[in-house]
Amino acid sequence: MPRGALCALLDEPASRPLRLVVRAGLPEDRAVLEDAARALDPGRWRTLDLADAGAPFPAARWLGALREGDQLVAAPGYNTFWEAQTLGFARYTRWVPGSRPGDPRRLPGAAAAPGTPRPPALVPRPSLSVEMGNTALRG
Repeated sequence: MPRGALCALLDEPASRPLRLVVRAGLPEDRAVLEDAARALDPGRWRTLDLADAGAPFPAARWLGALREGDQLVAAPGYNTFWEAQTLGFARYTRWVPGSRPGDPRRLPGAAAAPGTPRPPALVPRPSLSVEMGNTALRG
Protein backbone atom coordinates (compact mmCIF):
# COMPACT_ATOMS: atom_id res chain seq x y z
CA MET A 1 0.00 0.00 0.00
CA PRO A 2 1.25 3.49 -0.68
CA ARG A 3 2.03 5.67 2.33
CA GLY A 4 -0.66 8.15 1.26
CA ALA A 5 -3.32 5.45 1.64
CA LEU A 6 -2.07 4.68 5.15
CA CYS A 7 -2.16 8.38 6.05
CA ALA A 8 -5.69 8.71 4.65
CA LEU A 9 -6.83 5.68 6.64
CA LEU A 10 -5.45 7.27 9.82
CA ASP A 11 -6.70 10.75 8.89
CA GLU A 12 -3.15 12.11 9.11
CA PRO A 13 -1.42 14.47 6.68
CA ALA A 14 1.09 12.62 4.51
CA SER A 15 3.55 15.49 4.97
CA ARG A 16 3.99 14.76 8.70
CA PRO A 17 5.76 11.80 10.29
CA LEU A 18 3.38 9.09 11.45
CA ARG A 19 3.39 8.06 15.10
CA LEU A 20 1.52 4.80 15.19
CA VAL A 21 0.61 2.17 17.79
CA VAL A 22 -0.42 -1.20 16.36
CA ARG A 23 -2.29 -3.72 18.47
CA ALA A 24 -2.97 -7.26 17.34
CA GLY A 25 -2.83 -9.15 20.66
CA LEU A 26 -4.97 -9.10 23.76
CA PRO A 27 -7.39 -6.17 24.22
CA GLU A 28 -5.51 -4.97 27.32
CA ASP A 29 -2.34 -4.66 25.21
CA ARG A 30 -3.78 -1.49 23.67
CA ALA A 31 -3.41 0.51 26.89
CA VAL A 32 0.05 -0.96 27.54
CA LEU A 33 1.26 0.00 24.06
CA GLU A 34 -0.35 3.45 24.09
CA ASP A 35 1.18 4.22 27.51
CA ALA A 36 4.58 3.06 26.25
CA ALA A 37 4.28 5.27 23.15
CA ARG A 38 3.44 8.35 25.22
CA ALA A 39 6.33 7.58 27.60
CA LEU A 40 8.73 7.42 24.65
CA ASP A 41 7.43 10.56 22.98
CA PRO A 42 4.52 12.61 24.35
CA GLY A 43 2.12 13.99 21.81
CA ARG A 44 -0.30 12.66 19.25
CA TRP A 45 -0.16 8.94 18.50
CA ARG A 46 -2.66 7.15 16.28
CA THR A 47 -3.71 3.59 17.14
CA LEU A 48 -4.36 0.93 14.55
CA ASP A 49 -6.23 -1.77 16.48
CA LEU A 50 -6.70 -4.86 14.34
CA ALA A 51 -9.75 -5.85 16.40
CA ASP A 52 -11.61 -2.72 15.28
CA ALA A 53 -14.25 -3.09 12.58
CA GLY A 54 -12.79 -2.11 9.23
CA ALA A 55 -9.17 -2.36 10.37
CA PRO A 56 -6.89 -3.20 7.44
CA PHE A 57 -5.77 -6.79 7.40
CA PRO A 58 -3.10 -7.82 7.04
CA ALA A 59 -1.64 -4.68 8.58
CA ALA A 60 1.83 -5.52 7.26
CA ARG A 61 0.73 -4.44 3.76
CA TRP A 62 0.14 -0.97 5.18
CA LEU A 63 3.06 -0.81 7.60
CA GLY A 64 5.53 -1.51 4.82
CA ALA A 65 4.80 2.05 3.65
CA LEU A 66 6.43 3.62 6.71
CA ARG A 67 9.38 5.88 5.95
CA GLU A 68 12.22 7.67 7.70
CA GLY A 69 10.87 9.78 10.55
CA ASP A 70 7.82 7.59 11.17
CA GLN A 71 7.53 5.76 14.50
CA LEU A 72 5.72 2.54 15.31
CA VAL A 73 5.11 0.95 18.72
CA ALA A 74 4.03 -2.70 18.77
CA ALA A 75 4.29 -5.88 20.80
CA PRO A 76 6.70 -8.38 19.26
CA GLY A 77 4.20 -11.09 18.42
CA TYR A 78 5.36 -13.69 15.94
CA ASN A 79 3.69 -12.22 12.83
CA THR A 80 4.35 -8.57 13.62
CA PHE A 81 8.01 -9.20 14.43
CA TRP A 82 8.84 -11.21 11.32
CA GLU A 83 6.73 -9.05 8.98
CA ALA A 84 8.66 -6.03 10.28
CA GLN A 85 11.94 -7.78 9.44
CA THR A 86 10.81 -8.93 6.02
CA LEU A 87 9.01 -5.77 4.88
CA GLY A 88 11.55 -3.33 6.30
CA PHE A 89 9.57 -1.48 8.93
CA ALA A 90 11.52 -2.93 11.89
CA ARG A 91 13.88 0.05 11.81
CA TYR A 92 10.94 2.34 12.68
CA THR A 93 9.55 0.01 15.36
CA ARG A 94 9.92 0.13 19.12
CA TRP A 95 9.07 -3.25 20.60
CA VAL A 96 7.13 -3.29 23.88
CA PRO A 97 6.03 -6.45 25.71
CA GLY A 98 2.30 -7.03 25.83
CA SER A 99 0.26 -7.72 28.93
CA ARG A 100 0.22 -11.53 29.01
CA PRO A 101 1.60 -12.56 32.38
CA GLY A 102 4.17 -15.31 32.08
CA ASP A 103 4.23 -15.11 28.27
CA PRO A 104 7.82 -14.42 27.26
CA ARG A 105 6.83 -14.07 23.60
CA ARG A 106 10.01 -15.81 22.58
CA LEU A 107 10.21 -16.07 18.85
CA PRO A 108 11.81 -18.87 16.85
CA GLY A 109 14.44 -18.31 14.22
CA ALA A 110 17.47 -16.98 16.11
CA ALA A 111 19.58 -19.83 14.76
CA ALA A 112 17.63 -20.39 11.55
CA ALA A 113 20.28 -19.05 9.20
CA PRO A 114 23.33 -16.79 9.27
CA GLY A 115 22.14 -13.19 9.29
CA THR A 116 18.67 -14.02 10.60
CA PRO A 117 17.68 -11.30 13.07
CA ARG A 118 17.59 -12.43 16.67
CA PRO A 119 14.17 -12.26 18.27
CA PRO A 120 13.72 -9.45 20.76
CA ALA A 121 14.66 -10.13 24.36
CA LEU A 122 11.75 -8.73 26.30
CA VAL A 123 12.16 -6.54 29.33
CA PRO A 124 9.74 -6.36 32.23
CA ARG A 125 7.47 -3.34 32.29
CA PRO A 126 7.85 -0.46 33.02
CA SER A 127 11.37 -0.43 31.56
CA LEU A 128 11.33 1.01 28.06
CA SER A 129 15.03 1.05 27.26
CA VAL A 130 15.14 0.39 23.55
CA GLU A 131 18.20 0.18 21.37
CA MET A 132 17.23 2.16 18.29
CA GLY A 133 18.01 0.75 14.90
CA ASN A 134 18.16 -2.75 16.34
CA THR A 135 15.21 -4.95 17.15
CA ALA A 136 16.46 -5.88 20.61
CA LEU A 137 15.11 -4.58 23.86
CA ARG A 138 17.62 -4.29 26.65
CA GLY A 139 16.86 -4.48 30.38
